[in-house]
Amino acid sequence: MLRDSRAAVLIVSEALLREVRTIPDEAMRSVRHLVVVGRADQDAVSFAELVAQGSAELEAEPTSCDAPAFWLY
Repeated sequence: MLRDSRAAVLIVSEALLREVRTIPDEAMRSVRHLVVVGRADQDAVSFAELVAQGSAELEAEPTSCDAPAFWLY
């Protein structure tokens, strides 16, 4: 599923991080950023730190009527 999605960012809970680390590199080829909700390890980014760096203002993403809102696998 991960390989098929070609996701560039993978967001996981701290509880699942160990499991994610067992995914073969080939399946993780498209993932450029691993974000962890909870305590992140050496090559992951903390979700809390990302949120703290964010702006209080939220601009809407320009989308089209054909843009998917979510991907149901």
